[in-house]
Parts: sequence; C-alpha cells; structure tokens
Amino acid sequence: MATAMRLNVSADALAALGAELRAQTEALEVPADVRRLLVAITDELGCDLDGLSDDDKRQVADGIRSYFIQAAELLDDPARPPGWVYEEPIVLQSQGGTSVSVARLICQIAPGLDGLDDRLAQDGATFLDVGIGVGLLAIEVARTFPALRVVGIDPWRPALDLARDNIDSAAMGDRIELRELGVEDLDDDEAFDMVWLAGPFLPPDVTEPALDRSLAALRSGGWLVLGAYAGGAEPLAGLLAALRTVRGGGRVIDASESVELMTTAGFADVHPIERTWPAPVDFVVGRCP
Repeated sequence: MATAMRLNVSADALAALGAELRAQTEALEVPADVRRLLVAITDELGCDLDGLSDDDKRQVADGIRSYFIQAAELLDDPARPPGWVYEEPIVLQSQGGTSVSVARLICQIAPGLDGLDDRLAQDGATFLDVGIGVGLLAIEVARTFPALRVVGIDPWRPALDLARDNIDSAAMGDRIELRELGVEDLDDDEAFDMVWLAGPFLPPDVTEPALDRSLAALRSGGWLVLGAYAGGAEPLAGLLAALRTVRGGGRVIDASESVELMTTAGFADVHPIERTWPAPVDFVVGRCP
C-alpha cells in the first residue's frame, strides 16, 4: 500500500506537469484555482519551464499524454496480446509528437557520421523513415535539410491517414512520400542516403528482415540509425522501457545485440552513440559499405 501511494503521488505530479505545459501552449481556459495549483506543483517539482521553447513544452506534454494513455490501456486490459493496436488520433498524435525530439537528435548526430550531414544537404538526397507514424519526425527532418526528399513507410493505416493531414498542413506534400508498407516488403535498392528504423515498433520476427532490406535500400556510404527506448541507470526504468516495447509489439534488444545484428547483416562501422541528451532514446548506427 505504501508503495502504491508513493507512486500515485508521482503519477499525479507528472499529470499536473503535463497539464501546465498544455495550459501554457494551447491557450486553454483553465479555472483560476486549478491553474494556481498547477503552477505551485510545477514550482515544487523544480521545473524551469521559462527556459523551454513552446515547441519543447509541446513535445514534453505529448510524451506525458502518450505515456498516460498507454499506461491506462495496460491497466484496463493487461491480458491483450502484444501489438500496436492504437487507432485513436489522440494516442497516435501524442506518440508522434514525441518523435520531434528524436528527429532533432538524428540531425544532431548526423555531422559525426562520416559525411552524412553533407549528403543530406545535397540535391537529390533521400531519407527513409521506417515506421513514419503520423509523420512529425519526417517533417522535422525535412525542415532541417531543405533539399531532402523523404519516403515514409508504415503498415498502420490509422497513423498514415493522420500523417497525410500533418504533411499537408506543413506544406510538405511535394517532399514527403507515404507508402502503406511494412519494411520487410520494401523493394527499393540503393535509393537512400539514410534510413531511420524505429526499433521499438518492429515486430520481433521483422527485425532481421528490416536490417537486410535497409542495407539493400541504402546507397554506398549511407547510414542506418536504429533507435530504441533507453531505460536509464535505474533497473525499474529499464524494465518499464522493456514493457513499453513488448506491449507495443516490439522486440527488446540492447545496444550490444543491436551491434551484433547489424554487423551480421553486413553493415560497417557499427557502433552505439553515446547518449548525452535527456530524451529516453538510444541510437546504434551502421554504414552501408
């Protein structure tokens, strides 16, 4: 009982933080007494929200909403088989909102990957987003590299329907192509300068085929970036990250196993990227020979 009560406090505090972030970025008419308490709780948590941009605030709020919605679904139906089953726009958009920070990290590590930054800036450069979801990661990468063309594939139609709307709203329809397709059925060869694989959303039996198809789809010297949830130093955080992965239908693999799988698939220069950011995501990268 004591443990449950302690965790309830943490859950309530996280919800209050997310609510305050939404209040600041969405012009919500929160009742004055509620807003006063949200601000007091945020201050008590020691959060310096003034140091965040509105985009950063929205990303954090999206992450909190996504975690809570998926956690509630786990609590309501712990017996359902693993798999990505979410069709509700609020879940898909919130999950997609968290990918904007991942896109920025991808752009941040690109200069350290043997010329990748320059390649993505050239006319004719192409980026493959495997598991594009609602398209927000692709949009952010395309904004960072104005000459870049993006192909996004995903077998989940509810997400792709939202992606089309998001891409149209961002006026990116001429630069981002959507395909309703699983990566194991990708037939492009030597077509891309970079491939992003959202590891937590790859079914266990698709991981090896995804690596094989990614390698075939890359141009010589192009890079694969494989992402995974990062658990952090605490064992509980690692277990929770694994639960999110398995619950969503993915395969739990650590950095060493990712390196082994990518090396076996034929990638060169395979190595994990040292995490220097707070976002709970790890990268392992490899180059097409």
